[in-house]
Amino acid sequence: MAYHDDDCDSDSYQSADELLSTPDPEHHQPATPLTLRSTFQSFKLRPTHTNRRHRCHCWLAQKRRRIILVALLIIGVAAISLSLTYLTLTTILLSRLAPPNSPSTHRLHTLLSTWRGPADSSSPSAAWLSLFTDAAARSGVRPVPCHSHNDYWRPVPLFSALAAGCVGVEADIWLPAPSPTSEEKGENMSSSSSPPVGHTRPTLDDPARTLRSLYIDPLLAILSAANAGTAANETAPVGVFATSPATTLVLLLDFKEWDAALWEAVVQRELAPLRERGWLTYWSEEEQKRVERPVTAVVTGAAAFEAVMPEGLGPGGRDVFFDAPLERLEGSDRYNAANSYYASVKLSKAVGGRVWGLRGLSGRQAGVVRRQVVVAAERGLVSRYWGTPGWPVVVRNRVWETLVESGVGVLNVDELTTAVRWDWRFCTILGITICN
Repeated sequence: MAYHDDDCDSDSYQSADELLSTPDPEHHQPATPLTLRSTFQSFKLRPTHTNRRHRCHCWLAQKRRRIILVALLIIGVAAISLSLTYLTLTTILLSRLAPPNSPSTHRLHTLLSTWRGPADSSSPSAAWLSLFTDAAARSGVRPVPCHSHNDYWRPVPLFSALAAGCVGVEADIWLPAPSPTSEEKGENMSSSSSPPVGHTRPTLDDPARTLRSLYIDPLLAILSAANAGTAANETAPVGVFATSPATTLVLLLDFKEWDAALWEAVVQRELAPLRERGWLTYWSEEEQKRVERPVTAVVTGAAAFEAVMPEGLGPGGRDVFFDAPLERLEGSDRYNAANSYYASVKLSKAVGGRVWGLRGLSGRQAGVVRRQVVVAAERGLVSRYWGTPGWPVVVRNRVWETLVESGVGVLNVDELTTAVRWDWRFCTILGITICN
């Protein structure tokens, strides 16, 4: 006969002591004569050994229930306590590890939040731009060897990178659509139009987003304010970083298509105002060295290396440099400090395929990176790897750590705040990513 816990209720069970103390009627009651009444009563349920076992089972079942309820209560209290401890510890670590905001940094981000469009960047008289050119506002920004990849996608092109301290920005440029007048003259582009900036041609739908409006004119405004009252030959010009005036800003121009008209427009017209003021880095043939100035113009993408090779238009020589192929430097002397500045390659191409795991680059891959970085440094070039993983975050951070430990010249980044202000070793705390 099977018994279930549901059969146990307060009316049908006795304690074990009661069961043991209950006399067995079959052994302790004297025999009675067999009568019709006694026969009828014999069919009633009496506390036999089977009934005792049933009642004992019920008692054990209820005791088991109590034990389970107490265990669940203890587990629940422990889980709540651990959760509260976890959240408290994470909050404390977040507040301790989060980089502090200086008053000047806070002011810059406040200014960035008020930006409405390219007109704010390109008009030297704009109140927004005049505030940004204030050296006091930039005094809390320290240059960091990072490159703002596809910078034109930022909430505020150029200025977001400058506020973070990145020493390089990247703009994808295209050949402008010819105007009716230029078409009549048989020209590929208007003599006054600035190359549009965007990742693909279908995205070039805003005529206000040009190389001039997003980068050239804002740089002219910032550098004019920084060098106000300084004679051209009195001292070296001051750069965009108030805390490090000698640090140059790399303006990487990614030619999405090659055209001689586009090259001439960029080199001879767009960069001319920076060149005329002596604000472009150039190669001095006389001194046989690269003379750094506030802005260093570097070309990449479809730009032809042969176009960079002529002497250039700078005061001492070439003032536009090439982005050399980092993976092809070893065993060749074609690319050097006289004609190139960056030496770049896609990370997966450099290390032989996208095979990094959760631990980041393997030992072999890290060895390849270290060797390439050393070769670039020996040529006087700044090494850069693009196409680094962005997710999972732990993989991204470990790849960043490997690149920095290998001495990479500049870190190509999409996440500016994470890259320049957090300690990547503590980006993942107790399973929570706090850097993003």
